[in-house]
Amino acid sequence: MKILIVDDELVSRKKLAKILSCKGLLDECENGHQAIETFEKACLEGNPYRLVTLDINMPGLSGLQLLPMLRSIEQKYLKGMDIPAVMVMVTAETELESIKKAIKHSCSDYLVKPFEKDFVLARYEEWMAD
Repeated sequence: MKILIVDDELVSRKKLAKILSCKGLLDECENGHQAIETFEKACLEGNPYRLVTLDINMPGLSGLQLLPMLRSIEQKYLKGMDIPAVMVMVTAETELESIKKAIKHSCSDYLVKPFEKDFVLARYEEWMAD
């Protein structure tokens, strides 16, 4: 399974990559523009990501801006496939408004930083069970 981690903070990105490395092939992006390019390429090649984590607050394109763009790419290239990616927002915020916005744009779930390995892996099992 392919996993894409998008976070401008190197430490957070590497921590999540280390936790999820046992679950599939990982790619990392440090900004939204890289994520669009990487995500679209995977869809074009017919090997889309099954899990994408998006930091809500990033310079340039935020995770909230990026989420509908990635969903649009899925619709464009993967029409015949009924397997949308699990999109998980990652945030240091606990603000209800950010979470509501993410849900409005079809996010699957969210993680609040700092997160622990056992918690992330338990949530991973839930995400992949759906």
